[in-house]
Order: sequence, then C-alpha cells, then structure tokens
Amino acid sequence: MGDLERRRRKYLEKNVLATARLDQLRGLPQVREELIRLIQALKSYKKLACRLPAGALFKGPPGTGKTLAARILATESGLKLVDGTNFPRAQGHWEPDDIVSLFTMARSLGKPVIIHFEELADFWKMNPRTELQTALLSQLDGISGRPSGVFVVACTNEFSKIPPQFLRPGRLSKVIEFNMNSEGRKEVFRY
Repeated sequence: MGDLERRRRKYLEKNVLATARLDQLRGLPQVREELIRLIQALKSYKKLACRLPAGALFKGPPGTGKTLAARILATESGLKLVDGTNFPRAQGHWEPDDIVSLFTMARSLGKPVIIHFEELADFWKMNPRTELQTALLSQLDGISGRPSGVFVVACTNEFSKIPPQFLRPGRLSKVIEFNMNSEGRKEVFRY
C-alpha cells in the first residue's frame, strides 16, 4: 500500500464533518420536509430490498444551510458522512482515477456512506476535461448497474453551471432548493 493510498484510507475512516440534527435547520420548512423524506428513504432502503438512491443536489445561495443539511442527512439516517471535496488527490487537482478511488474506498468501508461535494460547479472548473465528468457519471451509474452503498450529496451556488447529464433520473435527479424567504430569515434571527 502506497503513501497516497494510506492517506486516503485514513481520511475516509475518520468522520470529517460534524454531526447535526434536524431541529438545527431553521427557516427552510420545504427543505426540512424534503430532508425528512430522504432520511426515511435512506433508513428504509435495505428493509424494502431496494437500491440506495444515487444522490441529491442541494442548490442555493451561500450560507443557506446546504452543508448543514448534508450533515443532518447523515446523522439522522445513520450513514457515515465523507467530505469528498477534500479527498486526498494524486496531483492536487481532480483526476478520473481520484474519483474511482474515492468511490471504491467509500464502498469498502462496510456501511453505506454519503459522499458530500461542497461546490459541484467548481469540480470541473479546475479540470474541465470530459474524462472527469465521465468518471463521476460512471461512479453514479456503475458499468453494470449503479454500485451500492454510496449516496452523493452535491451542493452548488451555481446551478446553471451543472451539466444536465448529472440531473438525469438515477443520478442527482433529486434537486432541493435552499431559498429562504423573509419569514425564514426572521426565524433564523430569532433562533
């Protein structure tokens, strides 16, 4: 086992993002309802003998609770949360092999995992090659059917820059909008 592989394994074995509870999410009642549905789906997919969904995309302006919602989703569903954004990479920037390694190692942890990407639009700004998108799409789809054990939560402030192929059914087709109105802002300030 090489040094990079050891660092990656160690990174995935520790819980990178702190836990959070549903009652911490304020001012976003529609998001709360969507999270409850996702939590129920993630808790019961094994009992129902169905596949773990591929993932969800959280969109909205900075500071509206997207990362908090990913932490809530993991905590309340009992899944391990892995910060995919900071996964150790061979070249410092994302390469297709890094994507494959992240998903392969996450599946090998022995329990279902949520991989969280902080800003999905930045993911290919730094490396716009189509091979990178193809690697991520193939991990969401799987060559012979979608791999089990990994649920992706991708966040974005720039929804218009997300390639449409990521939003097709079976990929990140569940899009949850984080849009706080004036009543929601008042609730947050009161809290």
